[in-house]
Amino acid sequence: MAKKIWDWFQIEVTSFCNANCIYCPHTIYKTIWINRHLEVELFKKLEPYLCNTKLVYLQGWGEPFLNPRIFDMIEFAKKFGCRVGTTSNANLIDREISEKIVMSKLDSISFSLTGVDKDNDFYRKGTSLERVLNAIDEINYAKKKLKVDFPKINIAYLLLASGLGKIYKLPDVLKGRNINQVIISTLDFIPSEDFKSESIRFNNINEMSEFSKTIEKIIKRGIDFGQEIYCNVPVLSQKLRSCSENPENSLFIGSDGSVSPCVFTNLPLESKPLDSNNYIKIIFGNISTEDLYEIWNSKKYVDFRSSFQRNFYLTPCKKCLKRFIFSLEITFNSNLFFWPFE
Repeated sequence: MAKKIWDWFQIEVTSFCNANCIYCPHTIYKTIWINRHLEVELFKKLEPYLCNTKLVYLQGWGEPFLNPRIFDMIEFAKKFGCRVGTTSNANLIDREISEKIVMSKLDSISFSLTGVDKDNDFYRKGTSLERVLNAIDEINYAKKKLKVDFPKINIAYLLLASGLGKIYKLPDVLKGRNINQVIISTLDFIPSEDFKSESIRFNNINEMSEFSKTIEKIIKRGIDFGQEIYCNVPVLSQKLRSCSENPENSLFIGSDGSVSPCVFTNLPLESKPLDSNNYIKIIFGNISTEDLYEIWNSKKYVDFRSSFQRNFYLTPCKKCLKRFIFSLEITFNSNLFFWPFE
């Protein structure tokens, strides 16, 4: 079997969203936000390249199931032997959609949470914890009915500083729901200075001692319930050679076909946000008019990737917290499908 060129394509199937999470660029930058669906004809331009990626992840800055052609995209990608996953806020997932998800042979689906009670509904306005749990139950019901094991169900849990006091409840909230993995991450893309205090980070390992004890208790509690729980937190003394977004071996494709290193360098905005220190757009080409191999091998893109090897980080990567991710885990050692953002 030929070696894959890419670990994953993250593809934004839509920038529309039916939620208003208070920390999300979609909400913060709503006056300059561009709402659009990825056209299925544009998606199919990836046909020559799908056999060279291990994973296609259908999610960017919107709710994937708002795109009426998402199931066509899942079916198309699956033909080329790559795994396919997505992340959802669960707003549209009822019994009918759950059966379609299971029948599509989607490999994994992650659900976003930012709280273990009504706090989630406050931070993730327009969504609810109850709706997420109901969606999980519906997918499990469909899997049992159709006698299949996929998709694997994951939780993408965003831990804010104000939520530290309740995080211990997480394993119990998810108990008995056949959750494959729980990825706890922190707010590392800050679209507004108003949310800087919610971003958990540490200067060194010693500084995070109490935090580590809390998370380790949660991980152990999860083991009791058969849950694999991971926690990723920025530790400024633990600089990675690359970053957790894996820009040297993966790429992001926006809903307009634009190619970028990661989702954090390609927001669908019509102009530069006022708080521009937190965001710089990087685009190396567009699959609508260019060959993806040529984009990937262009001098600008090659120079960008080689900057990580030379330990010479370009803006905005120089200050990005994704370069300082430290993983807290005490038992499991699995290869994650993806590091879900939301």
